Amino acid sequence: MNQKQMTNAVVAGGVLAVLAIGMFIVLYVILGSAGLDAAPRLFVSMCAPPAVLALIVGGYALTRRR
Repeated sequence: MNQKQMTNAVVAGGVLAVLAIGMFIVLYVILGSAGLDAAPRLFVSMCAPPAVLALIVGGYALTRRR
């Protein structure tokens, strides 16, 4: 892996990490204002962002594969 590829991978990883943290916070607040208890709110907020990120990365891998 050359320097440009490494830089691109680090930037992409950072963006995905910030996106996951943002999704967690938004989901946690929205579900809290909807009146959900703490346990289901935490469960959904912890499980949904990785699933969305997996779809994004998987879609990228499928479209870029040649």
